[in-house]
Amino acid sequence: MSTPLQPPHAQFDIIFAGGGPCACIAASRLLEHDNNLRILVIEYGSHVKFERRHIQPAQFVRLQTDPEVLHFHVGKPSPALGGRSPIVPTGKAAETYQEQDTNGTHGTSGPIKVSFAPDLTQVGDAFIDASIQYDKGRGKSDDINGFHECDVYGKWARYIDKETGRRSDVPHHYIYNKPETQNLTIMTQTIVDSVVIENGRAVGVKYQSLKTPGSSERVAHATKFVVLGVGAFGSPAILERSGIGSTKVLQQLNISQIVDLPGVGENYMDHIAVFPPYRGSQESETLDEIFYGTEEQFEHYERVWTKTGQGLMAHNSVDAGAKLRPNAQDLQEMSPEMDERWKNYYANAPDRPLLILGSMAGFLAGPSPSLEEKFFTVPFFPGHLASTGYTHIASRDPHIPTDFHPGYLDHPADLAVMRWGYKKSRELARRMRCYRGEVPAAHPNFNNGSPAAIIENDLPHSTDEPDICGTCAMKPRAHGGVVDERLNVYGVQGLKVADCSIFPGNVAANTYNTAIAIGEKAAVIIAEDLKL
Repeated sequence: MSTPLQPPHAQFDIIFAGGGPCACIAASRLLEHDNNLRILVIEYGSHVKFERRHIQPAQFVRLQTDPEVLHFHVGKPSPALGGRSPIVPTGKAAETYQEQDTNGTHGTSGPIKVSFAPDLTQVGDAFIDASIQYDKGRGKSDDINGFHECDVYGKWARYIDKETGRRSDVPHHYIYNKPETQNLTIMTQTIVDSVVIENGRAVGVKYQSLKTPGSSERVAHATKFVVLGVGAFGSPAILERSGIGSTKVLQQLNISQIVDLPGVGENYMDHIAVFPPYRGSQESETLDEIFYGTEEQFEHYERVWTKTGQGLMAHNSVDAGAKLRPNAQDLQEMSPEMDERWKNYYANAPDRPLLILGSMAGFLAGPSPSLEEKFFTVPFFPGHLASTGYTHIASRDPHIPTDFHPGYLDHPADLAVMRWGYKKSRELARRMRCYRGEVPAAHPNFNNGSPAAIIENDLPHSTDEPDICGTCAMKPRAHGGVVDERLNVYGVQGLKVADCSIFPGNVAANTYNTAIAIGEKAAVIIAEDLKL
């Protein structure tokens, strides 16, 4: 693997703009097909090889405020949010499922390890026990993340190797673990400006190093394909800066239009989540010391993990959860806002959950108010928001923030789901044996029987669950599509998109898993196109 500031040669067979899971998987698999391929991966971020904060599962919260890891997009003020601006921070081939496969959907020899926590925390145990006792109309499952499971509670599987206690991520299991090769070049801290298009074909990309402010723009050439994998914000932005997008957006910025594709940047979808915290019993095992403490305060967890690969450092705080559909009484409570949405989207799709909720052994509504106390969280989010938004470039300059409106809660049905979700999660939390009260500052201040106050006051505590997708949708061009079924951008040869932006609709699931599947399938498609 070659990783200089400038590539050793300016011409490649394939260029991946973006070094996310889809690009890393596709690049790795293609080199397995043909190790003579010359592949360039250009990534905005930095290398993460063997960095403990990236491979220790419990450290994920500490990454949330690191600008080198997460980039925040501020949306337009929305009336649906009370005038506030939202801030968004082929599976079997990829998976080794370390548990008993009860439904035949899991892999056994892939790079990514998936497991349950060896021992549930008291919070996870209490959540499952309370759900069985309280929610008697629903059952329990060994695999709540199956394709068809709904209205069942159970353990939540994790991207964690049960044996080593390490986070099972794409870079360490597809890229860093492979022998060094000069045919794979990875450029980090580099931004892709646009695609170079000649005679209707993508022949390269323009890029700029972020390591040297003000550095000149350079060009890397691709003889076979340019593949965008920069995500639901980055991929449509690169297309628009390249002259591919709606006439309105491009004309406003004086960008010459090469392809008229009105769907670029539209159909933005996400999961908006709420993380209501509760006070827990003192004997509860929680991860707040690791999430928010100093290195000295979580040193003992570090020692256990280093020696055994186990303990709370090998945990992500998520033990259990459920995908839920409403019963007749629930639907009545959500009427009339939910009536049409339920009839048209959910009623005839019994495997489509309306709500996803779970338990987390820690305080997830911001920095913990006290490391001397114990807290837990019962988060929830709608599986499929009715609201959609958009993201478009606001300038030809790639460093300028986008024109972004996520559309959160613009559709009244979404408010009804959020209200139901809060009530459902709260009722479960209050019945958990570790429950010792609410954290008033993070809950609505409402009178009994006042659902309107729940809507008005709960919104400040909602947050983006970073599952963004849909802005380069795979669907017919006439219906707002951007790519076809083989990932090809309409109207340009040799240009593909392979990331979660291709979703035509959101998934009520972990989108990282879907991204892994896209990466695996992208490799198959590109290999077929190259006749490998």
